[in-house]
Amino acid sequence: MSEILIQFLLFKEIKMNYWQLITFIIYIISIYAVGTAVYLYINEKPHYLNRSIYIGESFLLGSIVVIGGMLTLSLLGLYKAPFIWGIALSGYALLLKKNIREKMMCSLFKGISFDIPFFVFWGLIIFFILRNYYPLVTGDSHNIYLFTQRLWLEEGTSLVGNEGFNIGIFTPQFNAVPYALGISIFGQETLFSQLINVSWRLIVLLLVFGYTNYRFNKYFGLMAMILVYFDEHFFFSGANACVVINGAVVAFLFAAVYNFWEARERNDSLRFLLAVIFSIYLMANKYQMAYVMVGILLMGIFIQRNKRKKIKEILLNKKYLIFLILSVFFLSLWFFKNYLITGCPTFPALADKFHAFNWTGEMVDNFSKVFGGVSADQFIKYFNYFFIWPGIGVSKILILVFSLFPIILFVAASHSNIEKEVIKELGFWLTVSFLSIAGICFIAYTDPRPYRYIIGVLSFSTIISIDFILKYTLLLKERILYGWVSVILLVIFLVPSIVLKKGLPCTRPTLEENVDVLLNKTHMKDVIQKYYHNTANILEEYNKNKNKANQSAWDIGYGGRNSFSAFLLPIRPQVGLWCTTIINWDSYKDKNLVVRDLNKYGIKWIMNGEEGYLKFVSLSEYADQVVLQNRYPKNKFYNYNFPEELSKSGY
Repeated sequence: MSEILIQFLLFKEIKMNYWQLITFIIYIISIYAVGTAVYLYINEKPHYLNRSIYIGESFLLGSIVVIGGMLTLSLLGLYKAPFIWGIALSGYALLLKKNIREKMMCSLFKGISFDIPFFVFWGLIIFFILRNYYPLVTGDSHNIYLFTQRLWLEEGTSLVGNEGFNIGIFTPQFNAVPYALGISIFGQETLFSQLINVSWRLIVLLLVFGYTNYRFNKYFGLMAMILVYFDEHFFFSGANACVVINGAVVAFLFAAVYNFWEARERNDSLRFLLAVIFSIYLMANKYQMAYVMVGILLMGIFIQRNKRKKIKEILLNKKYLIFLILSVFFLSLWFFKNYLITGCPTFPALADKFHAFNWTGEMVDNFSKVFGGVSADQFIKYFNYFFIWPGIGVSKILILVFSLFPIILFVAASHSNIEKEVIKELGFWLTVSFLSIAGICFIAYTDPRPYRYIIGVLSFSTIISIDFILKYTLLLKERILYGWVSVILLVIFLVPSIVLKKGLPCTRPTLEENVDVLLNKTHMKDVIQKYYHNTANILEEYNKNKNKANQSAWDIGYGGRNSFSAFLLPIRPQVGLWCTTIINWDSYKDKNLVVRDLNKYGIKWIMNGEEGYLKFVSLSEYADQVVLQNRYPKNKFYNYNFPEELSKSGY
């Protein structure tokens, strides 16, 4: 038996990338089976908008259940490979039911129309997968998401963490939980994790294409998809040194918004239920979406016809109510986990109110000034700017629509009588876009990534605006014709500028490197030198000085800025202003207090690897450095050449 196991492990090592792909496919099939079962359970009178929407929503519903189950295991101390894979593969038990198998096959293969949009869509999807077929290498992933899942696996529980861990490990990260499945089998090989990352973005493309197709036609569906597809951050997420986008947020937000509208139009309590569930799951992924979630929920409820009737139907429908309660329960685990560890369910938000991990009122105030959002006055003043600066092509188009909307509406009204429902739908999507941008800016306007979380909404809002302009303002009726022209122009303009990019500044893989990974020629160990070239040297020195290292903490830098991967290195406490609180906030003003705090925590040395090798820094030397760090900077931590008023922190 042992010889067979050894042979299998050797074979796995040789065929590493193939095994990661196979296990990913096995996982995805299971998720889809669970999602199909959930859909059949809550949908007593089967009605679906179209194939793409059904597939995308099924994956979201399946993920809520499976990832929720994994999180539950983590709180029970059962976060180990056999148990989490048991949950992940639960969908295969559901395949024993004939109606689930039939529904899956029907939704995937029955009645496919092999037309030109079909081949264009799947051609783009295949190329998208190929260009993202690469180990997950982005810094945020390695320092937070992959690291968190490795930590949970090593401890067997998510109830782990203290003042010596980056605050990022305590934030909700629903989208990254499946990374643990790959780590539990393949260790530090991260192709599986990148495929999870890709799968979330594929759901986004399915939903955007599907809903736009449902509302207009396939050509408009391609337009909407392309506007999302060719955003550089979205396209290369994870397969580059700089940016990883939480595709789950994009998918949940877009699905919530269109379901709120369809619940109104169809007077459908099921759509209303899905919209509410998808909305609240924004908070299982990103705290930055708090204002967006509140705005979408209020807007979505406000527009409903027969609000009380829909709410009553959900509460009285046993199946609806059970799934709603289950979804809320799984969501609440993120906050319950934080409460058990830190005493603050929303940590690090409100950490001072709960006296969590040495956070003080001044530290929270400082954090919000340096990393936080704009005031309402600033948002109105720089409204156009916030649509433009993040570099999202679709938002630049949309701000033109906002700016010219009175003229567009006046000219359209002068031509003909426009149905009120047309105006209401356009107004709904533009209002949602406004609320989404505002919600982002009020929390984290200095980072270009959160703006991408609303790209699905912005894309459809742009399409519906373009359709209104062409149909009612310019009186052009041939949707298919101008749909095709738009698709061709978008592809010609965007393909050379984004898809074929490589190299600096974010070290994207070349097409040849993608193919090498596909052919199992390149693995994580081969790309470490490119993305984390200091890691090998640091590990070598670490192993030579284990006794010293066991009394040391990693220096993760000012605000978490560093060039190493916490995921690839041994787990030790971390120190760094704003990110950890081993050193108390008030201690940064006195080097003796810094040394006292570190000694109190049992730390004798600080490990730094920024110079290409592992350096053990004495506590006194480290204290001399950190007391010079500015806790009250005049400018925001992230500053992309903002106007002076937006650059200032408030100090």
